[in-house]
Amino acid sequence: MRRYSKRLLGIVLLWGMLLAVLCGCGAGALPASGLENQETTIASTTVDGGTLRLSVLDVGDAAAQILQVDGKIMVIDVGDQGTEETVRRELAALGVDKLDAVVLSHGHSDHLGGYEALTGYDIGMLFLSPQENDTEIYHEAVDTLAARSERVLVPYPGDVIQLGGAAVQFLAPQESEYEDLNDSSLVVRITYGETSLLLPGDMEGLEADEMTAAFPDLETDLMVAAHHGSARDQTNSYALLRTINPAAVIISSAGADSEYGFPHEEVLSRLADLGAAVYRTDLQGSIQVVSDGTALRINGTAVSSQTAGNGLAGAAAYIGNINSRKFHTPNCANLPAEQNRVYFADRTGAVEAGYTPCGSCRP
Repeated sequence: MRRYSKRLLGIVLLWGMLLAVLCGCGAGALPASGLENQETTIASTTVDGGTLRLSVLDVGDAAAQILQVDGKIMVIDVGDQGTEETVRRELAALGVDKLDAVVLSHGHSDHLGGYEALTGYDIGMLFLSPQENDTEIYHEAVDTLAARSERVLVPYPGDVIQLGGAAVQFLAPQESEYEDLNDSSLVVRITYGETSLLLPGDMEGLEADEMTAAFPDLETDLMVAAHHGSARDQTNSYALLRTINPAAVIISSAGADSEYGFPHEEVLSRLADLGAAVYRTDLQGSIQVVSDGTALRINGTAVSSQTAGNGLAGAAAYIGNINSRKFHTPNCANLPAEQNRVYFADRTGAVEAGYTPCGSCRP
């Protein structure tokens, strides 16, 4: 049985009681944790003819991911203070008017500090890690987003919600408290038709070991590297990577500007040994992944695991502007500054990522 802090338990129970009043249900309608006996289907659809799109945003040494499935929206982490505009811009480009679900993987500022980007939206379900962080930014983020949410939930490992045609399963944490807050990260695995993605937050070695022991069959098509490509405490270990065996890995970090040296060389070496295609927000800007339920497409060209600096221009067929959402030929006079570029291997990848052709170079 998990134990929860009085404050977090109070937040979840309070919203459960409010929901009970609104729907005329009994006081026990919303349990303190776990999703058993709850309606957690958001417009369930068939995969045929549908689309899943995951955007891993370029927010430096932070994390913000937007999942769009058959027209439904889930945000997984919201970046840090100072990256709010990146998240706002992406949601605005999608024409979002409501967030069906928001996941705050854990209590560190680089995953929830940009919460103000979401304050203009109503939220269906807010998912929280069982472990609090006693910081001002944590309390501000949780209180603010809870006030905008229809339900506040703390999932158990193994719990599944349906988002459009995708099954979203929570795999960790196994316990309610850890010495290292990173090990309390909510780990999300998304299955859409025959394709799968793993979003592990800042999961480190202990949580990874517990997760793979509880869920040994974790092979996944695409993984976002845990903790921004850290090798600390066996994060992104050989054992974990071999269990997941991803064909592609996205690393969300500040790269050469990282305060912590993310991604670490040990992780890049392991990914090279694994033979995984590597994509990096520090080199390529925001990364978009699209699935039709059969195969994944990723914008841009995979980089060498050991690439340092932005060496992609020569390999790119098209260059996108993350601000205007236009894409250009490499010799266009209207190319954006390096920090605002995203690279595409082909025209189809640019269009599927939501970019439109430049009116000058007409790519």
